[in-house]
Amino acid sequence: MKLKLFHDIFDRRVRPLETLEYLAETEGAAEHWHELGMAYFQRLKFHLAAEAFDRALQLAPQNPEVHFHRGITLSIMGKFGQAIEDFSEVLRRQPDHFAALYNRGRLLARLRRYEEAIADFRRAMQLDPTRAKELNVPTAVRTMQRRLEGRPERWWDRLRDLVNR
Repeated sequence: MKLKLFHDIFDRRVRPLETLEYLAETEGAAEHWHELGMAYFQRLKFHLAAEAFDRALQLAPQNPEVHFHRGITLSIMGKFGQAIEDFSEVLRRQPDHFAALYNRGRLLARLRRYEEAIADFRRAMQLDPTRAKELNVPTAVRTMQRRLEGRPERWWDRLRDLVNR
C-alpha cells in the first residue's frame, strides 16, 4: 500500500526564517513558534520543526492546527505513536478533519492496526470522496480488508488461487 502524507505545510507562506526566530525568541507567542515550525519544516529541518511546534503547544495546548503539523513532522521522523496521538487530539477537537483522519489511518495501517485504519479511512471517504479517491483510500481499504480476511492482495495471486482450485 503506497499512501503518502497529506498536509499543507509546503503550501503555506511564511516569513523569513530570521524574522521568525527573532519573533519567537523575543515575543514568544504561540503563533510565532507555530510559524517558525512550518518554516523549519519547509527547509526539511524536522527536528527543529518539532521543537518549535512543542513550544507552540506549551503556550496554546488546545490548538488543533499545531497538533496536526507536529503530527506530520513526527510521522516523517518515524515517531508514529506520538504522531497518532497528535492526530487523535486534532480529531477530538475537530471530528471532521479529513487530513487528520487520513494521516492517522495511514499510520495505523503501517502499524498493521487495520481495523482502526479502515474506520478512519471510511470516515475520510464520507467527508471528501473526491480527495479520498485521489489519495487511493478506497484501494487501501480493499487491501486491508483482504489482509484481515486472509485473502490474497495482488491480482495475480487471486488469479493463481482461482486456477489452483
